[in-house]
Amino acid sequence: MKTIMALAFAVLSFNVSAQTETPEFYSPEFTVAKISPMCPRSIPSGAMCGGYGSIVTVSATLGCLDSLEFFSTKTVAHDLKVELHIVSVAFRNPESARVRCNRANTVTKVVPVPQMGQVTVINTVIQN
Repeated sequence: MKTIMALAFAVLSFNVSAQTETPEFYSPEFTVAKISPMCPRSIPSGAMCGGYGSIVTVSATLGCLDSLEFFSTKTVAHDLKVELHIVSVAFRNPESARVRCNRANTVTKVVPVPQMGQVTVINTVIQN
């Protein structure tokens, strides 16, 4: 009987120590979804547009019930390349691991980039 109790205790203590806790917050990875010019190609009545740069739409996929809590961008220009540094924090809902989604929870943000050049996204990861 003592052997069975010791074995049960060993198995239960292993299960408790093997569980891992998922962090409540994480940094989603944004990608460029769309780039459009700041000024339209055709302007009516001969008007002029002096806006240089582009309007960049970035998107990230979150968990089913997760929500984006913080989003910040900074643009850095290098010759003919523009780096879009993104810092973001999303809240991981504990229920999202048990819920099935009909479609992915996608978050999109529109970022005006005042410099000219090829746009690349650099995601800054925040660790717990």
